[in-house]
Amino acid sequence: MAASNAAIIEEIEALQAIMPDEVTVLQGHSGMPDGVEVTVVPATGQNIEEQHVRVTLVLSLPPEYPDTSPSITLRFVNGT
Repeated sequence: MAASNAAIIEEIEALQAIMPDEVTVLQGHSGMPDGVEVTVVPATGQNIEEQHVRVTLVLSLPPEYPDTSPSITLRFVNGT
């Protein structure tokens, strides 16, 4: 299990390095991450007035991860 925990932490650190402002780590009761939220918006050069759509992608990690796929939920879906 310790190897899996290290792999999960490495994956989350990689996501945070790629998307530092968009990734939120969801902490479990054990103190280990049990998922992440990623806010997805179009690439508009940070011009918020041009971002007409957005969604929060929630990846929930099951205890068996990485042997079992995470569940994926879309929240806060906005768009025209």
